[in-house]
Amino acid sequence: MIINQDGEITAIKTGKTFTVYMCVEGSFEIECNNSKWQYEKGDTVLIPAAMKTFVLNGKAST
Repeated sequence: MIINQDGEITAIKTGKTFTVYMCVEGSFEIECNNSKWQYEKGDTVLIPAAMKTFVLNGKAST
């Protein structure tokens, strides 16, 4: 599934599975527990199952 993002998205997961995001266009950041990580086109990130709530912010296709 492709997510076309322009702004902020709050993700809430069950904690049972991991999630993979691949930035195919633009850039975004992930914020969780007062930490932020930046990603840009070509980057891939694995969100562990234990990370249940986080915020995606930016203008990107993931």
